[in-house]
Amino acid sequence: MTTALRKAIRRPRVLEATGWSVPTLYRKMNVEKVFPKPHKLDPNGQAVVWWEDEVIAWQRGEWKPAAEVAA
Repeated sequence: MTTALRKAIRRPRVLEATGWSVPTLYRKMNVEKVFPKPHKLDPNGQAVVWWEDEVIAWQRGEWKPAAEVAA
């Protein structure tokens, strides 16, 4: 069985792909919820990445936010 690897990209590449500023990126993720959120690489969240396939899906208009889990 082959496991597919996901390519991780950092914020400069995300900004290049979207054409947004940093504040716009975070507004689109956290307020408008129309862009994928990053994933933490360490427990403190100091290093984060976005999955390239999610950004590409967003560019194609195919990305949908995951349903938020009710507490």
